[in-house]
Amino acid sequence: MKVSNHAIERFRERTGCKKSDISIQNKLLKFADLGKPAEFRTKGYATLALINHNFERAEYLMYNDWILVIADDCIITIHENESKRWTIK
Repeated sequence: MKVSNHAIERFRERTGCKKSDISIQNKLLKFADLGKPAEFRTKGYATLALINHNFERAEYLMYNDWILVIADDCIITIHENESKRWTIK
């Protein structure tokens, strides 16, 4: 699996982490390995995500309070599950 530069930058932005890209990439890959498949709690959230992302489907993994968004075998971004929009499948 790959990790996008966008996901690395979002992790830095959301955590204040100052580590190298490689260190963050490895951390995100570990999150993906340990994460569990997740889905939106409601169909409304899922529909909104599809619209906001040009109808490109994504998979979601939940690790602790993190949501990893995966498309084409690449972690494209990472969110904190503060809004509780996701649940484990």
